[in-house]
Amino acid sequence: MKKVLIAASLLAIGGAANASTITSGADITSTDCALLASTVKITMSTGNVGSYDCSATTANIGVAIGNTSGKFKVFSIGSNGGSLTTDTFTQTVSTTETQAAAAARSAASS
Repeated sequence: MKKVLIAASLLAIGGAANASTITSGADITSTDCALLASTVKITMSTGNVGSYDCSATTANIGVAIGNTSGKFKVFSIGSNGGSLTTDTFTQTVSTTETQAAAAARSAASS
């Protein structure tokens, strides 16, 4: 949970039309997300998958993180002051779920 909030905070400081997978420890640059003012690096714990989505329309960045070890939950947040959203699934979380959650948060205008 702490890593989700850190990741969301980092991205909120800084959009791309389609949700992108977060590669743990790799740079996310302003080329990847035009709303970022500087490069961001997110390092996730083992077993976590994440995605981000940048929306030029809403000027919002959505970030979503989920755990693949059977917790069936994705935590997501948008940079426009939205609250943390928790989605629960009946199956193991994959990047498909984190991409959908990130896209939903970036599409929200608040």
